[in-house]
Amino acid sequence: MRDHVDGSSSPRIAIPAAGFARARRAVRAVLPASLLLAILVAPCVAPTTALAIDPTCLDLPATPDNYAAPALPPHFLNPTFANWDSTPIDNPLTDDGATLGRVLFYDKHLSRNDTVSCSSCHRQENAFSDPDRFSTGFEGGLTGRNSMSIVESRFYKPNRFFWDHRAVGLEGQALMPIQNEVEMGMTLPDLVAKLSALPYYGPLFTRAFGDPQVTSDRIAKAIAQFGRSMLSYRSKYDVGMAQATTNEVDFPNFTAEENLGKRLFLDGTNQCRKCHMKSGTAENPNYAIFTQDTPTNNGLDAALDNADDGIGGVTGNTAENGVFKAPTMRNILLTAPYMHDGRFATIEDVLDFYASGIQPHPNLNRILTLGDGSPRRITFTPEQRRALVAFFGTLTDDELISDPKFSDPFCDGSPVIATAQVVLGPSSIGTACPATRSFAVVVADGQGDATSVTGQVSLGGTSLGTIELVPGNAPPGVTLAPGQVFVGTAQFAPTTTGTLSISWVAHDGGGNQSAAFEQSIPVVAMAPSWIGPISTVPAPAVAGGMLAVEAPVSDDCGVLGATFEMDRGRGIRRAASLRDNGRLADPVAADGRYSGRFRLVVPTAGPRDARVVVRNRKRQVTLGSTASIPVEAPAATAN
Repeated sequence: MRDHVDGSSSPRIAIPAAGFARARRAVRAVLPASLLLAILVAPCVAPTTALAIDPTCLDLPATPDNYAAPALPPHFLNPTFANWDSTPIDNPLTDDGATLGRVLFYDKHLSRNDTVSCSSCHRQENAFSDPDRFSTGFEGGLTGRNSMSIVESRFYKPNRFFWDHRAVGLEGQALMPIQNEVEMGMTLPDLVAKLSALPYYGPLFTRAFGDPQVTSDRIAKAIAQFGRSMLSYRSKYDVGMAQATTNEVDFPNFTAEENLGKRLFLDGTNQCRKCHMKSGTAENPNYAIFTQDTPTNNGLDAALDNADDGIGGVTGNTAENGVFKAPTMRNILLTAPYMHDGRFATIEDVLDFYASGIQPHPNLNRILTLGDGSPRRITFTPEQRRALVAFFGTLTDDELISDPKFSDPFCDGSPVIATAQVVLGPSSIGTACPATRSFAVVVADGQGDATSVTGQVSLGGTSLGTIELVPGNAPPGVTLAPGQVFVGTAQFAPTTTGTLSISWVAHDGGGNQSAAFEQSIPVVAMAPSWIGPISTVPAPAVAGGMLAVEAPVSDDCGVLGATFEMDRGRGIRRAASLRDNGRLADPVAADGRYSGRFRLVVPTAGPRDARVVVRNRKRQVTLGSTASIPVEAPAATAN
């Protein structure tokens, strides 16, 4: 972990500060209080039981990932490495323990103001180191040292950590940055109380330790387990090693330049191997671990006392001044800048230093001194330097830096569009007004933190432009996931047949945006308008009696009025006007429902043709529904 001005190290995370409040609200919204309480205090459950965690903010598999028993290649499996393994007896690596450690490692709640976490200074894409020379603490302060990679910390025989070796084991290292005034600013009692109040930790601690109790000792053990699980064994070098079974020969999967670089690195005259790849034993040689097994002084400075004396600054022993723990060479091209203070920005700067910059410090490692005590100069030709860098590239483990089980399990703080529905509306009435057809879009933001939603819309390949949705309520019959709902409408030509393509993006107030929610729906050209079927009450009608008529009418352009016409035996003629009796149930497609009551003057019984006619605001007529209405003759009366 990274080191601060006072030598402490700090881990960081990237979770939205409001994410956990949203998680609690979401859980409470869908679970009754009694069930929620049961989940939070649940007894130990089997490892295959799904976690009671809100998936919108914490994405963990129901069955834990494999951390405890990875399929290591043969060159990692020999007694030498078992002797170097620093895993303590009281904290064995387990899948559930490392899963809890992963959540803690990425949880910003470990800092006083919920802004940094372990991952803030140990980034997966940089092999769990910090690309910044000094790391930034919870209030913007800077550490005094660069954050060292955590990878392969398990195989470090001294089992002491930080550049100055002040922490015993990864368990000791885990809690120091949390309590550091610059890095995370917490006290352990505050940390325990804070994490105990978060709903997702009860199930996680239960699975890792048997009950939901949160303690600082358990926090340290879980983070340490996650750190020890970070092994780099899937690089190009490891593939070649498995093929060749020894690194003393050229690897068949290497280029000529990479094999040259490997030979230069392993050549004892160049000193690289002596420090960065201890040989193990003759029976069990080291073909896998690229790190020093003891701290050293590599001649960064000449003076005995400096602003940062490393281990000597902790122990007070001047014989240890300028002595620092060395990081692994694995993934070295990803872990710049280099040295404890990040003074070298590139690997080429490091090669320059060993060629001409080693200083005659009194504690300089003897491997880096000549017979007269002066610093050694380790020089290479330009071709050799390129070959060395090419070999360093074979130590990059692309699978490690992209492995989901080592990634941030929390949502990224951006809004999430949970689902969307498009509701098509009717067409307008021919040429009575601008020919348009409406549709409504209803979008649900599953996290509830969106402030707006915008969409790019096209129909049949023709862009309809950008449409902005506003907060609202889903219309009846539209079921969406929990969260904020945004609604909006747009229009297009009703005569178009094609595919309506929509890409919606949600935005929040902090400049974040969701991933695009894309949807395509087929659109079929519609008739200009529709008029619902005529209904009559009572039916059949009686000649000379009263007839009640109603018909629903939809017209996007605005209806002026409707009339009811009926054949009284000499052809269809106007009977009377219908009145608008209110909106229809469909808020998208509706205009109104027209009805009226009329006295029929029909001389004889029999079927009669009838229809409803609608006039729009331009007084153009649209034929509507037609019906055949049976008419009965009136009952005979006595003289």
